[in-house]
Formats: sequence, C-alpha cells, structure tokens
Amino acid sequence: MNVRRELAKVGLTLGACLVTLLVIELGFRLFMDEPRVTEVSEDRYPDNPRGYFEPCGDEYCVTKSIADCSDLGGSPYVLFVGDSFTEGIGVRDPDVMSALLTFDDHRTMNCAMSGNSLGDVMQGVERMTGAYRPDLTVYGLVLNDLDPGPGNAAYGIGCGSAKGDNPGRNDYVTIANAGWAEWQAEREAELGWSSIFLHSHVVRWFWLRQLANTVSVDTETWYRNCFKSGPELTKSLDAVATLAKGQKRFIVMLWPLFVRLDEYPFKDIHKRLASGLKERGVEVLDLLTVFEGQPTDELYVHIMDRHPNEIAHKMAADALADRLKSLGWLTPVLD
Repeated sequence: MNVRRELAKVGLTLGACLVTLLVIELGFRLFMDEPRVTEVSEDRYPDNPRGYFEPCGDEYCVTKSIADCSDLGGSPYVLFVGDSFTEGIGVRDPDVMSALLTFDDHRTMNCAMSGNSLGDVMQGVERMTGAYRPDLTVYGLVLNDLDPGPGNAAYGIGCGSAKGDNPGRNDYVTIANAGWAEWQAEREAELGWSSIFLHSHVVRWFWLRQLANTVSVDTETWYRNCFKSGPELTKSLDAVATLAKGQKRFIVMLWPLFVRLDEYPFKDIHKRLASGLKERGVEVLDLLTVFEGQPTDELYVHIMDRHPNEIAHKMAADALADRLKSLGWLTPVLD
C-alpha cells in the first residue's frame, strides 16, 4: 500500500509538472514573440508600433527626399554632414534635426548620407563646397564613422566592419539583418539532434536571447578594441581636426548609439573622443549628455532599427541651438 501511495504521489507530481509546462508553453506561443530576423530596408518597416509610419503595400515607411548637394555655391548656408543618424533614416523630412533649425539669411543643407565614414565626409565636404565654404559646418559623428571604408585608410581607424569575420555581429544600429539570420541558422545546425528541443517556444525564446547576448558581447568587444587609445585613434582625431581647420565655424555633434542609455556601455569612449577633439581645438557637443538615462525604446525608430527617431532629433536640435547660442555663432530658430 505504501508503495502504491508513493507511486501515486509521484504520478500526481509529474502530471502537475507536465500541465504546468504545457501552460507555460501555451503562454509563450500566445504572448511571447521571438526575435525576428527579417531584413530591414532603410525607411521601410514590417509594422507600425508608434503610428508614425505610412502604409507602403505590405510594409510601412517614411517618404524621404534627397538633397541636391552637387553645387552649394550661391547664398550663405549652413551645412550638415555625417551618416544616417544626421541624414535622418526612419524620420520624415520636416522632423529631421537639420530641418528643425532655421538660420536667418542662410539656407540649411543636410548633405549627410547613410553609410558615410569619416573619409567619405572629408572628401565629400571638399567636393561639395569647393571655394564657397558654409558659414557653419555641423558634423554628426557616430562611433562607427571612424572605420574609414574602402580607399579611405588615411582618415580612420581601420579596424574593419563591426560584423568583421562574424556575420552575427551588429553595430547597434540595424539589429535585424541577413547576417544575423545566417549566423542564427549556423548555430542551430551545430546543435545537431538536440535542435529538436527548439520546437518548444519556451526553449527557443531563451536560446535566441542567449544568442543575442553573445552577439552583444562580441559587438561591444569590437568597439572597445577599435577605440582604444593609440596611433589609429590619434590618426582619426587628427583627421577631424584637419576637416575643422578648413571651415569657418565647425562643430562635432557626437551621437550616442541608442542602446542601454540607462547604463550606456560606451561612455568612456565618448569621453575619449570628446576630450581628444577638444585638445585639438574642435568644438564638440556630446549628445550623450542629452540622451543618457532616457528610455532607449522611446528614442529609436524601430526595435529593429536603432537610428534616432523624430523625438531624438528634436532633442538634438534643441541641444545644438543652445550650444550655438552660447558660442555666439549663428543663432538658429527652432521650428
């Protein structure tokens, strides 16, 4: 009798555990989304969580225009250069930082372009402006700009793409990409027969987050190795100073990466870059002082596209206007 009673208890316990696991599994299937790996194109998104985008067929998007920066001669102007952060990927034209600032008797030209490195910016400024220099040049610098890109080795650090030899890496800007999808598939294949457990949403949910954490650690290691003090970083800072010397008024806006702003992982790198540029006589506005401690998910364009959104662009425009006023340079009016 005692044996039967104990077996019954064991059976009830196992049954209760099984039911609990089934309920948890059902809950994950109904309410927990696994990280998606759909490729995100510039200005196009699979959904519209904030209601900011426009319907574009089966996707959502923002409609953008392209500035004509082929000839900037003529009336006085203010020039914005940099990469996709300053260009305003995922943000409507009127909401981009440069469009929010009006300068009396000056045109505002946003000639930033997605993918631009420091070398691209330096060559672009020389090509676009020629002898007719802007009265103010604003360079929106992002950490990954200092990777010079092909043919620009004289201008940047040259530590290679953030993805490097591991396509699973991201650069904390576009989170979903084909490289991540391929890397995930390779890791799943390595599991062999045990990958059968990934049919469980619970197991897969935790497994994917562990993969994401691995990618995050790898990416942060890349940034730290890339921006350590040394001759390569000195070369990049000198290049920015050279660019500044050729302009009438020049300021670097140092954008943070929109990741963990409550505990920003690259605060020391920002300090290193800002102090190095200031030592070279370059005016610097470190936007980390504006965004640090803010809720990250309220400031990026989309969960899979961590470019600054329209709210972040407004905050950046406010900060730039305040700095320009304090410097006594061209005083902008905020639209």
